[in-house]
Amino acid sequence: MKRFGALFFHEWKQMLFSPIFLALGTLFLLLNAAMFLAVLQEFTQEPHFVHPTAHWLQTFWIGALLVVPLLSMRSIAEERSGGTLDGLLSIPLKSATVVGCKFCALWAHYLFLWMCSIGIQAYAGSSGCVSFPFPFFSSMEFAGGMAFLAMAGALHLSLGLLFSAVFRSTTMAGAATFVSLLSLFFGPRILNQFLLPGSCSALRHFLSQQDAFIVLEEFTTGIFDSQTILLHISLTISALVLAATFLRRP
Repeated sequence: MKRFGALFFHEWKQMLFSPIFLALGTLFLLLNAAMFLAVLQEFTQEPHFVHPTAHWLQTFWIGALLVVPLLSMRSIAEERSGGTLDGLLSIPLKSATVVGCKFCALWAHYLFLWMCSIGIQAYAGSSGCVSFPFPFFSSMEFAGGMAFLAMAGALHLSLGLLFSAVFRSTTMAGAATFVSLLSLFFGPRILNQFLLPGSCSALRHFLSQQDAFIVLEEFTTGIFDSQTILLHISLTISALVLAATFLRRP
Protein backbone atom coordinates (compact mmCIF):
# COMPACT_ATOMS: atom_id res chain seq x y z
CA MET A 1 0.00 0.00 0.00
CA LYS A 2 2.90 2.37 0.78
CA ARG A 3 4.41 1.70 -2.64
CA PHE A 4 1.06 2.35 -4.31
CA GLY A 5 0.72 5.68 -2.51
CA ALA A 6 4.30 6.69 -3.26
CA LEU A 7 3.94 5.87 -6.95
CA PHE A 8 0.56 7.62 -7.13
CA PHE A 9 1.90 10.86 -5.63
CA HIS A 10 4.99 10.65 -7.84
CA GLU A 11 2.83 10.37 -10.97
CA TRP A 12 0.46 13.14 -9.89
CA LYS A 13 3.28 15.47 -8.87
CA GLN A 14 4.84 14.99 -12.30
CA MET A 15 1.55 16.06 -13.91
CA LEU A 16 1.00 19.04 -11.62
CA PHE A 17 4.44 20.53 -12.27
CA SER A 18 5.12 19.40 -15.82
CA PRO A 19 5.31 22.42 -18.19
CA ILE A 20 3.26 20.55 -20.79
CA PHE A 21 0.50 19.67 -18.33
CA LEU A 22 0.54 23.19 -16.85
CA ALA A 23 0.02 24.61 -20.34
CA LEU A 24 -2.71 22.03 -21.01
CA GLY A 25 -4.46 22.82 -17.74
CA THR A 26 -4.31 26.56 -18.42
CA LEU A 27 -5.77 26.06 -21.90
CA PHE A 28 -8.49 23.83 -20.43
CA LEU A 29 -9.49 26.44 -17.84
CA LEU A 30 -9.47 29.28 -20.38
CA LEU A 31 -11.58 27.24 -22.80
CA ASN A 32 -14.12 26.38 -20.12
CA ALA A 33 -14.24 29.99 -18.93
CA ALA A 34 -14.92 31.19 -22.49
CA MET A 35 -17.68 28.60 -22.97
CA PHE A 36 -19.25 29.55 -19.63
CA LEU A 37 -19.29 33.23 -20.60
CA ALA A 38 -20.99 32.22 -23.86
CA VAL A 39 -23.59 30.31 -21.81
CA LEU A 40 -24.22 33.37 -19.62
CA GLN A 41 -24.67 35.47 -22.75
CA GLU A 42 -27.19 32.93 -24.03
CA PHE A 43 -29.07 33.02 -20.71
CA THR A 44 -29.47 36.79 -20.93
CA GLN A 45 -31.17 36.44 -24.32
CA GLU A 46 -33.72 33.71 -23.57
CA PRO A 47 -34.99 31.89 -20.44
CA HIS A 48 -33.81 28.39 -19.47
CA PHE A 49 -35.11 25.86 -16.97
CA VAL A 50 -31.70 25.00 -15.49
CA HIS A 51 -28.87 26.97 -13.91
CA PRO A 52 -26.02 28.17 -16.16
CA THR A 53 -23.50 25.62 -14.86
CA ALA A 54 -25.81 22.68 -15.62
CA HIS A 55 -26.24 24.01 -19.15
CA TRP A 56 -22.48 24.61 -19.49
CA LEU A 57 -21.75 21.02 -18.43
CA GLN A 58 -23.39 19.85 -21.66
CA THR A 59 -20.19 21.07 -23.37
CA PHE A 60 -18.07 18.70 -21.23
CA TRP A 61 -17.17 16.67 -24.31
CA ILE A 62 -15.07 19.52 -25.72
CA GLY A 63 -12.86 19.61 -22.64
CA ALA A 64 -12.72 15.82 -22.52
CA LEU A 65 -11.60 15.60 -26.15
CA LEU A 66 -8.87 18.14 -25.40
CA VAL A 67 -7.58 16.78 -22.10
CA VAL A 68 -8.10 13.01 -22.00
CA PRO A 69 -6.04 12.02 -25.10
CA LEU A 70 -3.20 14.41 -24.21
CA LEU A 71 -3.15 13.30 -20.58
CA SER A 72 -3.35 9.57 -21.10
CA MET A 73 -1.28 9.06 -24.26
CA ARG A 74 1.93 9.99 -22.47
CA SER A 75 1.42 7.78 -19.43
CA ILE A 76 2.76 4.49 -20.87
CA ALA A 77 3.62 4.97 -24.55
CA GLU A 78 6.04 7.82 -23.91
CA GLU A 79 7.70 6.01 -21.01
CA ARG A 80 8.07 2.89 -23.16
CA SER A 81 9.63 4.80 -26.07
CA GLY A 82 11.86 6.77 -23.70
CA GLY A 83 13.07 3.66 -21.86
CA THR A 84 11.87 4.79 -18.42
CA LEU A 85 9.10 2.17 -18.30
CA ASP A 86 11.68 -0.64 -17.97
CA GLY A 87 13.06 0.98 -14.83
CA LEU A 88 9.57 1.31 -13.38
CA LEU A 89 8.75 -2.31 -14.14
CA SER A 90 11.97 -3.46 -12.46
CA ILE A 91 10.41 -2.45 -9.14
CA PRO A 92 8.68 -5.44 -7.52
CA LEU A 93 5.18 -4.25 -8.33
CA LYS A 94 2.45 -6.05 -10.21
CA SER A 95 1.38 -4.69 -13.58
CA ALA A 96 -2.10 -4.05 -12.18
CA THR A 97 -0.60 -1.92 -9.41
CA VAL A 98 1.40 0.18 -11.86
CA VAL A 99 -1.62 0.71 -14.11
CA GLY A 100 -3.81 1.44 -11.07
CA CYS A 101 -1.40 4.11 -9.83
CA LYS A 102 -1.21 5.77 -13.23
CA PHE A 103 -4.98 5.65 -13.61
CA CYS A 104 -5.63 7.13 -10.16
CA ALA A 105 -3.14 9.94 -10.83
CA LEU A 106 -4.76 10.72 -14.19
CA TRP A 107 -8.24 10.58 -12.67
CA ALA A 108 -7.29 12.84 -9.75
CA HIS A 109 -5.72 15.37 -12.11
CA TYR A 110 -8.72 15.29 -14.46
CA LEU A 111 -11.20 15.89 -11.63
CA PHE A 112 -8.91 18.57 -10.20
CA LEU A 113 -9.13 20.50 -13.49
CA TRP A 114 -12.93 20.25 -13.50
CA MET A 115 -13.14 21.33 -9.86
CA CYS A 116 -10.98 24.35 -10.70
CA SER A 117 -13.32 25.23 -13.58
CA ILE A 118 -16.40 25.12 -11.36
CA GLY A 119 -14.51 26.82 -8.54
CA ILE A 120 -13.74 29.77 -10.83
CA GLN A 121 -17.46 30.07 -11.58
CA ALA A 122 -18.34 29.99 -7.88
CA TYR A 123 -15.73 32.64 -7.11
CA ALA A 124 -16.86 34.85 -10.00
CA GLY A 125 -20.47 34.67 -8.77
CA SER A 126 -19.74 35.25 -5.08
CA SER A 127 -17.19 38.04 -5.61
CA GLY A 128 -19.37 39.97 -8.02
CA CYS A 129 -16.91 39.65 -10.91
CA VAL A 130 -19.83 38.46 -13.03
CA SER A 131 -23.29 39.79 -12.20
CA PHE A 132 -26.20 37.40 -12.67
CA PRO A 133 -29.71 37.42 -11.14
CA PHE A 134 -29.52 33.90 -9.61
CA PRO A 135 -26.84 31.35 -8.57
CA PHE A 136 -24.85 29.59 -11.26
CA PHE A 137 -25.68 26.12 -9.93
CA SER A 138 -27.63 24.29 -7.22
CA SER A 139 -26.15 21.74 -4.83
CA MET A 140 -27.90 18.90 -6.70
CA GLU A 141 -26.56 20.07 -10.06
CA PHE A 142 -23.05 20.35 -8.63
CA ALA A 143 -23.13 16.92 -6.98
CA GLY A 144 -24.72 15.23 -9.98
CA GLY A 145 -22.42 16.94 -12.45
CA MET A 146 -19.29 15.96 -10.53
CA ALA A 147 -20.57 12.39 -10.14
CA PHE A 148 -21.07 12.18 -13.90
CA LEU A 149 -17.63 13.68 -14.63
CA ALA A 150 -16.04 11.21 -12.22
CA MET A 151 -17.86 8.21 -13.69
CA ALA A 152 -17.45 9.15 -17.35
CA GLY A 153 -13.92 10.45 -16.83
CA ALA A 154 -12.86 7.14 -15.29
CA LEU A 155 -14.02 5.28 -18.41
CA HIS A 156 -12.45 7.78 -20.80
CA LEU A 157 -9.09 7.77 -19.02
CA SER A 158 -9.04 3.97 -18.74
CA LEU A 159 -9.48 3.77 -22.52
CA GLY A 160 -6.66 6.27 -22.94
CA LEU A 161 -4.42 4.15 -20.70
CA LEU A 162 -5.33 1.05 -22.68
CA PHE A 163 -4.37 2.64 -26.00
CA SER A 164 -1.21 4.05 -24.44
CA ALA A 165 -0.26 0.50 -23.42
CA VAL A 166 -1.17 -0.98 -26.82
CA PHE A 167 0.60 1.55 -29.04
CA ARG A 168 4.25 2.50 -28.84
CA SER A 169 3.58 5.85 -30.49
CA THR A 170 2.00 8.58 -28.37
CA THR A 171 0.43 10.02 -31.52
CA MET A 172 -1.31 6.73 -32.31
CA ALA A 173 -2.42 6.35 -28.70
CA GLY A 174 -3.84 9.88 -28.64
CA ALA A 175 -5.59 9.46 -32.00
CA ALA A 176 -7.17 6.15 -30.95
CA THR A 177 -8.36 7.71 -27.69
CA PHE A 178 -9.80 10.70 -29.55
CA VAL A 179 -11.75 8.48 -31.97
CA SER A 180 -13.03 6.24 -29.17
CA LEU A 181 -14.28 9.27 -27.22
CA LEU A 182 -16.05 10.67 -30.27
CA SER A 183 -17.74 7.28 -30.68
CA LEU A 184 -18.84 7.24 -27.05
CA PHE A 185 -20.18 10.79 -27.15
CA PHE A 186 -22.04 10.72 -30.45
CA GLY A 187 -22.26 7.05 -31.47
CA PRO A 188 -25.44 6.17 -29.52
CA ARG A 189 -27.30 9.25 -30.80
CA ILE A 190 -26.24 8.71 -34.43
CA LEU A 191 -27.22 5.03 -34.32
CA ASN A 192 -30.58 5.85 -32.76
CA GLN A 193 -31.52 8.66 -35.10
CA PHE A 194 -30.09 7.58 -38.44
CA LEU A 195 -29.05 3.92 -38.59
CA LEU A 196 -31.29 1.71 -36.46
CA PRO A 197 -34.78 0.81 -37.74
CA GLY A 198 -37.78 1.53 -35.53
CA SER A 199 -38.31 -2.19 -34.93
CA CYS A 200 -35.16 -2.40 -32.78
CA SER A 201 -36.92 -0.80 -29.82
CA ALA A 202 -34.94 -2.65 -27.14
CA LEU A 203 -31.58 -1.69 -28.67
CA ARG A 204 -32.73 1.88 -29.24
CA HIS A 205 -33.79 2.13 -25.58
CA PHE A 206 -30.44 0.74 -24.43
CA LEU A 207 -28.53 3.22 -26.60
CA SER A 208 -30.61 6.12 -25.33
CA GLN A 209 -29.70 5.08 -21.79
CA GLN A 210 -26.01 5.27 -22.75
CA ASP A 211 -26.27 8.67 -24.46
CA ALA A 212 -23.74 10.74 -22.50
CA PHE A 213 -25.77 13.94 -22.75
CA ILE A 214 -28.95 12.27 -21.51
CA VAL A 215 -27.06 10.60 -18.66
CA LEU A 216 -25.53 13.95 -17.65
CA GLU A 217 -28.94 15.61 -17.66
CA GLU A 218 -30.33 12.84 -15.47
CA PHE A 219 -27.42 13.05 -13.03
CA THR A 220 -27.79 16.83 -12.61
CA THR A 221 -31.49 16.35 -11.79
CA GLY A 222 -30.80 13.61 -9.24
CA ILE A 223 -31.63 10.56 -11.38
CA PHE A 224 -28.95 7.84 -11.11
CA ASP A 225 -29.52 4.76 -13.25
CA SER A 226 -27.82 1.74 -11.66
CA GLN A 227 -27.45 -0.11 -14.99
CA THR A 228 -25.59 2.82 -16.53
CA ILE A 229 -23.31 3.12 -13.50
CA LEU A 230 -22.54 -0.61 -13.46
CA LEU A 231 -21.83 -0.59 -17.20
CA HIS A 232 -19.36 2.31 -16.84
CA ILE A 233 -17.63 0.62 -13.90
CA SER A 234 -17.42 -2.71 -15.76
CA LEU A 235 -15.99 -1.12 -18.90
CA THR A 236 -13.50 0.90 -16.86
CA ILE A 237 -12.23 -2.18 -15.01
CA SER A 238 -12.05 -4.19 -18.25
CA ALA A 239 -9.98 -1.47 -19.95
CA LEU A 240 -7.59 -1.30 -16.98
CA VAL A 241 -7.18 -5.07 -16.90
CA LEU A 242 -6.35 -5.08 -20.60
CA ALA A 243 -3.90 -2.21 -20.10
CA ALA A 244 -2.14 -4.19 -17.35
CA THR A 245 -1.98 -7.19 -19.72
CA PHE A 246 -0.28 -5.12 -22.43
CA LEU A 247 2.01 -3.25 -20.02
CA ARG A 248 4.85 -5.79 -19.95
CA ARG A 249 4.75 -6.77 -23.60
CA PRO A 250 8.10 -6.39 -25.40
